[in-house]
Amino acid sequence: MRLIKASPVIKLFAPPVIRIGAPFELRIVLDCPRALEVNGVTVELEGSESWRNDQGGHQVNRFCAARVELCKKTTLAAGVREYPLTFTIPARYPGSYSGQALRIDWSVRVHVDIPWWPDAVQLFLVRVVHPGAPVADEPRTLVYVSNLDGPSGTRPYFEVTLASNVITPGGFIEGAIAPSNVRSNTYRGFEFTLVGVERQRSGYGASQQHRRAHWRIPVDAPGEGESTRFRLSVPSGLVPGFRTPTAELTWHLEVEADVVWSVDPRTFIALVVRPGQAEAPTGERTVAAVGSARVRAIWAEASRRTDLALANGALEAERGAVRLSLRREHQGRRGVRVIGELHYPGLGLNLGLSWASGALSARDAGQREHLRRRLGERFTKHPPRSVSDGEMTFLFEETGHRLEPLIVLARAFAALAEAVRDAFEALPSPAFVAAALDEWQRAAERLGGRLSPAVAKITGTHGERGFSLDVAFKPGGEPDAFELAIAPVEAVPERHHITWSSGQAMPADRSLRALLRSCDAAARLTVDAQRMALTLPFATGIEEAALHLERLIATAARILDYGGPYR
Repeated sequence: MRLIKASPVIKLFAPPVIRIGAPFELRIVLDCPRALEVNGVTVELEGSESWRNDQGGHQVNRFCAARVELCKKTTLAAGVREYPLTFTIPARYPGSYSGQALRIDWSVRVHVDIPWWPDAVQLFLVRVVHPGAPVADEPRTLVYVSNLDGPSGTRPYFEVTLASNVITPGGFIEGAIAPSNVRSNTYRGFEFTLVGVERQRSGYGASQQHRRAHWRIPVDAPGEGESTRFRLSVPSGLVPGFRTPTAELTWHLEVEADVVWSVDPRTFIALVVRPGQAEAPTGERTVAAVGSARVRAIWAEASRRTDLALANGALEAERGAVRLSLRREHQGRRGVRVIGELHYPGLGLNLGLSWASGALSARDAGQREHLRRRLGERFTKHPPRSVSDGEMTFLFEETGHRLEPLIVLARAFAALAEAVRDAFEALPSPAFVAAALDEWQRAAERLGGRLSPAVAKITGTHGERGFSLDVAFKPGGEPDAFELAIAPVEAVPERHHITWSSGQAMPADRSLRALLRSCDAAARLTVDAQRMALTLPFATGIEEAALHLERLIATAARILDYGGPYR
């Protein structure tokens, strides 16, 4: 045995890029200057991660090791000897990576064990690339928002979407972004940052952000909800995200709005890196709607999935005599909210809201209690903002930016409209009508009209002329007068027009003078092109009021059918 030994020269021939999941060949070359006795030759393929801490030190963990013995104890002849090997790295391991604090290295270590002499050891670093997890179906595009509740008050808000969350190194990130509340905020641009988040899963779970790229899209006075398209060039050299027992890498796109004198809103979009050949741009890719376009699409879909029609941006429907409408409206500091409106024929109930309790109020106590009993529970859940004889309005906290909550609200509001319709249809008569209901019914029969006892009104037609007998009320709610009216289809000649009140001289028109002389209790007479109206004190009584309405109908016939005495 020689006392002075010559260590062999160790060489490695390996592919420039090793792909995980695919077999690859290594060729180990030993060049011995002269014959050399060895205890063995081994090759080890190793994957390791290194985490750099704040103090500059490194924590190294080996997560993969494959060892092959090329030969046992033998004597290597002088000259060159080659050892071909084939390895396959399982897909569960990450590829090579060098980040902010985390580093993944793959190496091939060749060890020649020489007895009674320093061993010959050579370490070679190799580049390993992961093809990325297979994506069976392209992930559906989503809309990302800076606030889940939508625009809040006057604060800045934006929506952004991507054509795909799967990106290719050297490719493009395409999408669209739209700001809101532009009247209250000055938008200067949007900042996009591609970030790799490195997390240490052991110890205290430290994390670092590896910012790989940054882009800025300037904007100048954008419109409310106006969409801006963008295309960002993705840097090459990105690796897919991975997870080992002690470390993890994920990718996301940080999107931030640059707003003057305001806290800049931001959102984060998770990305999937999938290595491959980057596609050349061939025009704009399809992206989901954002901003105003998305809101329009949401309301159109809500219309399709309910029985409410979409007209001029509002959801509308009719439930009997009640017409409902839902629309979006800016409420100052509260921001955009959904406004609900119920419209119905004026009932003359003096409907309103009690300033003390917020409960429904009406002129007649019985009708008030009926409405509170039928609608109180629903109004507790959806309290109205205002109530009148022809309209109810509601202010909802919903912004109309999300489909499912909008559908739920639309269906609930339609049910509320049906409840209001049913409550009105079952409305009891006011006390003064209930006390003389038989007389009111006889008056309606005498006139050939229809009695609506709940609103103390008789309506009908005589020929083609409509007539009505209605009640006017004092400020305190007591009945004050009967209002008798004729609505002819033809215009009343101007020579008959008059506005007369009790105490004035009788009119010159013979027909009108005869009418007033037959009704000495008349308080007021008005005749214009569209209407003839006579007002009587309520003390006249319903039967007497019906008699005077017949006389008013006859007077209208004389004036309109025969032209009067001055023809």
